[in-house]
Amino acid sequence: MKNFKKVSAPVRVDISACWPDCDPYRQDYGGFLLNAAIKQRVYTRRLNGDFVCSVREVPTNSGLGVSAAIRTTFMIASNPAILDKFSLTDKIFKVYTFENQVLHHRAGLQDQAAALEGGVNLWEFRKDNKVNKYPIERKRTKHLEKRLVIIYTGQKHESVDMHNIVFSPKNYKKIIPAIKQMSKVAKLMAGQIDNQVAMTDLINESRELHRKPFSGVVTNTMKVLASRLKGGYLAWKATGAGGGGSMLFYTPDTKALIKFFNKIRRQKNLPKESKIFPVKFDYKGLIVK
Repeated sequence: MKNFKKVSAPVRVDISACWPDCDPYRQDYGGFLLNAAIKQRVYTRRLNGDFVCSVREVPTNSGLGVSAAIRTTFMIASNPAILDKFSLTDKIFKVYTFENQVLHHRAGLQDQAAALEGGVNLWEFRKDNKVNKYPIERKRTKHLEKRLVIIYTGQKHESVDMHNIVFSPKNYKKIIPAIKQMSKVAKLMAGQIDNQVAMTDLINESRELHRKPFSGVVTNTMKVLASRLKGGYLAWKATGAGGGGSMLFYTPDTKALIKFFNKIRRQKNLPKESKIFPVKFDYKGLIVK
């Protein structure tokens, strides 16, 4: 371990809505969330005594958990003993504390969980500060993987801004029922992950639940894209905290949707940073070389 040169971790896409992993809700009630690590990775390298971080494979502020993933790699690179000395729960909370309390970048717990473990998992983030992972079998996740496409809108978002609005004192109590339903939907998804009809309904329900606390989770650009691509997908939702970043589409024909997007991108003057890519799941999690 002392001679490592590179630490890498995958970013993630949330399949269910993201608020159940966020405080203060998580501290008060605990929550469930279904997410998947994807093949795009971030890196921390040790070069001549310096730590060099790279996010070249995925846009920052994209709603794919990049900030927590890169901080996970940096924390392990700067203190590799963490890998063997601490439990998964402890490692998740160490990155969470670094990101939220030291750097004041408000976010939930799902990003570092996916970065560390990889795979497609139903996560339980308990109010007693324990984290339980319920992996979904790969033979079942293939059905989902073949139907997912991510569109990065080209609109950067700030997760901290969205969290501050959603969990503001005047808003929090009103949104508790919606977040409780998000947890229920996440558990239903885990059981129906290879059922196209059920997943269509559940992803669409997640989108509407996600935006209930704050309608700005879904931006005008997202609405326009969803409208222009209509007929090419079954369901869609904003990823992460929303308010920009990326959209997740559920479609029986990913190649056709990608072709459709590339056509309207040329015609409709979408942001030059916008792009689309099929989802490939990552099952390796954190890698130290």
